[in-house]
Formats: sequence, C-alpha cells, structure tokens
Amino acid sequence: MKNYTTILFLLIFLIFSCKPNQPRYGKYGGDNSTLYIDWIGYYEGILPCADCEGVKTAITLKEDSTYIKKVVYLGKEGEGFEKKGEFEWFDNENKIILDSRGGTPDMYLLGEDKLIHLDNDGKRIAGDLEEDYILNKVQMEAKFELTAPKWRLTEIRGQKVENMSEKEIFMAFEPDKARVYGFAGCNNFFGQYEWEGQTRINFSNLGKTQKMCVKGMEIEEQLMKVLEMTDNYTITNDILNLNKARMATLAKFEKMK
Repeated sequence: MKNYTTILFLLIFLIFSCKPNQPRYGKYGGDNSTLYIDWIGYYEGILPCADCEGVKTAITLKEDSTYIKKVVYLGKEGEGFEKKGEFEWFDNENKIILDSRGGTPDMYLLGEDKLIHLDNDGKRIAGDLEEDYILNKVQMEAKFELTAPKWRLTEIRGQKVENMSEKEIFMAFEPDKARVYGFAGCNNFFGQYEWEGQTRINFSNLGKTQKMCVKGMEIEEQLMKVLEMTDNYTITNDILNLNKARMATLAKFEKMK
C-alpha cells in the first residue's frame, strides 16, 4: 500500500511540474531588479537593420500567451510583414520565445515596461548598439491622442500663423507606417517619425514637393526646421505643442474637427 501511495505522489508531482511557467506577473531578474512587472500590452521600437534605415517593430503580448508582431522595413516602401502565434517562457526567467518550432529563434527578455531583443542563444546583445534592441511598452491612449487627428498649424516661433493659401496648413500621422505628412503652406511634406512613449517624438527623412509659391514659403521653411528640431510634445485642451528640450514652444497646432 505504501508503494502505491508513493507512486501516486510521484505521478501528481510530474503532472504539475510539466506545466509551462506562464505567470500573469513575472519577477524581473535583469539588472538585479526585484520589481514585479505586468507584461501584457503593446511594445514598439525601431531595431537596427543592416540594409535599411531601421526595422520598425511592434509586438502585442496577450494574456492567453498569444502575440501579434508587425514589422516595417523603413526606407523600403511597402516591405514588412505581420505574424501571429503563441509564445513560450524559457530559462526559468522572464524570457519568451515567439513560436519556438523551427526557424530562427525570436527571443526577448521582459523588463520594466520594455522588451529586450536577444540573440539566437537567448543572451543580451552587447556593444555600442545594445540600447537599440529595446522595444518600449506603449500607453496606447497617449499615442492615439497624438496620431488619430489631423492638426492645424496656428502658431510658429511665437507668431500667429495666417494662412496664405486656400488650403489649411496641417500635419497628420500614419501610425502603421511610422509616417508623418501634411501641407506646409506651399508644398505637401512627408517623412518618418519615431514615437518614443509618453511625450517623446522625433521626425526624420523629411521631404516635400518642389512647387514654388509667391506666398507661404517663409512659413513652410520655418515649419520644416521646427520638425527637424522637435524632440518632445504636449497636448492640452486639443492644442498640440511641439518643443525642443525645455526651450519655448516651437509650434502650436489645434485639433481639426
């Protein structure tokens, strides 16, 4: 009878010990942290790329251990992909692997409000680009507040803007392509943007059409320079302020109805 009890105990132990470790909250061991992190959510960033301007990567982790990964190769129009599947925990740490069955491992370390892309051995990528392999957790409400509407330019460098053409001077965003576009006073403009969470933003690869106008060119030149300088923003009562560090506001926009 004693033997049967022992065997039963061992069977129960094996059954429960074989279950995957998929906690709602995990204990983050990186950098000797003792914080408990909430990993469910949306992570976004631009990872290094050998033959493009960057790999814009967005990963959504869901409570049922499924994920959605969207990738856009910046500078390569129309190139990218979307992938869905399940992820698994491994190494008894806060590490996950997206679809471990075959192919090149796609592994990440869960940190406090971030996902850190790992190498094929499940280790941190060291070197000068180490910080570039981080996807930051995004508060989607804040991003939606910025990227959903169109914004009409009302003030630049402290001066009220008077529209010199029949078309409104405006700025708008395409989040799926990390693209910004609008009308600058004479020409249409376009470029890329990187939203770094909360109120941090950078504009890059800016360009415009080459039309010449009698009026509107001065405001256009100022607006393009402002976009190049901007590194943060605020939104208050449907007014968007573009800023550089703690300097005076560079430009103001109002939400278009």
